[in-house]
Amino acid sequence: MFRDKGYAASTIRNIAAAADMKAGSVYYHFASKDDLLDAILDRGLREVHDAVRQALAAVADENDHRAKIAAAVHAHLSVLLGGSEFISANIRVHSQLPESVRKRHRPLRRAYAQLWEAMLDDALRAGVLRGDVEIVPLCQFLLGALNWTVEWFDPKKHSIKTVAQRIAKFFLDGISAEHLAGKPVAQLQWDAQAHGLAGAGADATGGTKTKEEILLAAAKLFRDRGYAGSTLRDIADATGMKPGSIYYHFESKEKILGKILDLGLREILAGVQAVILPAREGDDHRAKIAAAVQAHLILMLARSDFTSANIRIYSQLPSHIRARHRPLRQAYAKLWDTLLRDALEAGQLREDLKVVPLRQFLLSAMNWAVDWFKIERHSVDIVAARCARLILDGICAKKG
Repeated sequence: MFRDKGYAASTIRNIAAAADMKAGSVYYHFASKDDLLDAILDRGLREVHDAVRQALAAVADENDHRAKIAAAVHAHLSVLLGGSEFISANIRVHSQLPESVRKRHRPLRRAYAQLWEAMLDDALRAGVLRGDVEIVPLCQFLLGALNWTVEWFDPKKHSIKTVAQRIAKFFLDGISAEHLAGKPVAQLQWDAQAHGLAGAGADATGGTKTKEEILLAAAKLFRDRGYAGSTLRDIADATGMKPGSIYYHFESKEKILGKILDLGLREILAGVQAVILPAREGDDHRAKIAAAVQAHLILMLARSDFTSANIRIYSQLPSHIRARHRPLRQAYAKLWDTLLRDALEAGQLREDLKVVPLRQFLLSAMNWAVDWFKIERHSVDIVAARCARLILDGICAKKG
């Protein structure tokens, strides 16, 4: 329930009903909803930590760092995608929890990150990884990319083993064709203002300043608390309005949500289209992929609360709302599919790649950055450049 609806929207009464018991009976086992949440977060973290630690210990050759990275990827995904409600709930709700709750679980999350960091640092010292790799940002990127698979993995279409093998290969060697791996990529210029993307303001929302303020406040609340956990009163309080005044601008909370989703999707679609279209013969397709990565990350991390809200809450929305916005999401997926297919047909990507799984993973790798990126700590341009390099060339040192 926490995973699918968010923490704020899940009540003890709902949980008891789902467990086929009376609400009061839950308190024989857990003192409060917070106590129940703590047990879930702790169990999820311990499950995935123990699985990866055991997988690393089982690698026969202590010096086979590629095998260790592949084993860690497979172990993480086996727990996450193999039926653990605890770690998937952890991943979905963590960003929407109060700081006091996150603080309690930070030591165990840090211990898990350190397990990965130590593994990657050993590989770097052994000369297996590129010398320019920075371990902590790399670890954030890798774990984020793995965690986002919970949003698209379908056991009817994929096996965990196949997904893990593809992702490990992606991490290690990148997507570039062997003859291009590691070679410089041209920088395509992308200017948001030149492409008419004014950002989240009156021009973007198509309304008055008050309407703009409502949308921005709601986007931040939806992103941080979830859709079900944010009320119209919360939105009104965030804008300094009386709750009834919101109805002068929007008929309902669902109408506000619809506008936010639409704005976020349309801005990121327009931004990536502007940098990669129209296609021309002889284009450097790797440069276009790098530029698309930059545009996606800038719009998601530095410019649009609408886009980041969209990414955070989409999986927890009612099915009829998701269905309404699916055509626009599909248009964005198709844009990336075309970009990747053109690069593959031009011989600039590895021949063993399949376009749809590759696109799913590329977007996963980028989207999770919304969970850890802090604009006061990071440069979005540097993050985008690192992300593009890792995607194209992988983390391993190239032979010769």
